[in-house]
Order: sequence, then structure tokens, then C-alpha cells
Amino acid sequence: MDFQINQFSLLMAGFIGIVAFSAYSVRTVRRISIARYLWNLLLAAKTIIGAISKIVMGFVGLLATSTVTSEDGDNTEGGDLTGAYNFRTRQFDNGTDPYGWYEEDL
Repeated sequence: MDFQINQFSLLMAGFIGIVAFSAYSVRTVRRISIARYLWNLLLAAKTIIGAISKIVMGFVGLLATSTVTSEDGDNTEGGDLTGAYNFRTRQFDNGTDPYGWYEEDL
């Protein structure tokens, strides 16, 4: 048996959710004050937003740690191979880097 979610079922689920939340809100406001209800609603919204942001940041961190970086051969394959190779920066330059390690320094 296939279960499909179409636009009408989403609309009805949203309508039922709004009616249920409204009924809950009316009962809660009658039981406690409107100020206390709005404060609780704000705290719930902050909690939900905080949880969603932690989930998203965890997912972004997972994606960032799974990236493959290549440190060797970035500038030597098919690039401009003129100048002296600087072992500190792993690039070819004009040989004037005062902190660089060049072939003659070895």
C-alpha cells in the first residue's frame, strides 16, 4: 500500500495543527495569564531555534571534516614552474622570500 502526501493532505494536517494549537492556547491562557503564556511560548521558540541551529551546525561540521584536501602537489602539477622552489610555502617564486627555504639553502 502506497502512502502519498499530496497538497490537500498537507493542507488538512496544517489546519488540524492550527486548530489544536489554538485550543491548547485558549485553555492555557485561561489557566495562566497571557503574559506567562507568551513568556513560555518565547522560551519554547528559543529552545526549538537553538536545537535546530545546533543540528545544522553539526551537519555543517560533519561536511567540513569530510572534505578531502590535497596539500602536496597543488602548485607543481600543470602550473607555472618558473623561479626557485620555496620549500616553506611549497610554491615557486622569485627567490627573494627572507624566510623561505630554497635549493641553495639545503
